[in-house]
Amino acid sequence: MDYGELSYNEIIRKKKVMDLASYFYLSDDLINELYTFLLTFPSAAILCGRANMTLFNGNENVKTITVQPKNYTFDAIRVTNTLFSVTPHYTPTTRAYGGGRSSGGSSWSSGGGSSNNNNNNNNNNNNNNR
Repeated sequence: MDYGELSYNEIIRKKKVMDLASYFYLSDDLINELYTFLLTFPSAAILCGRANMTLFNGNENVKTITVQPKNYTFDAIRVTNTLFSVTPHYTPTTRAYGGGRSSGGSSWSSGGGSSNNNNNNNNNNNNNNR
């Protein structure tokens, strides 16, 4: 892809499109189309999910393109002439806290939840005051 002599803004725009290629399998034709789209419309935006790219000119949906991701480390990507933003993929983990006792040396245990501890302390205080 020979773009000739580029201005600073054109180089940055080209880099943003090339950065998209690290998240998706993109043909040279599609890379050129995305670059030209950003170049043509000052209010252009490319919004990417994991399986598609939607090209917007302002609020107008110009085109949606089906793409194949290279990885699933992201949930969304937004590219404009002034922005390249990636929303990373977050997988919540579940971890049970409290209530149990540990028999292993490396396992974590609270020895009881704080609610149980408060109830036990209140019961002990009431028994001592009688």
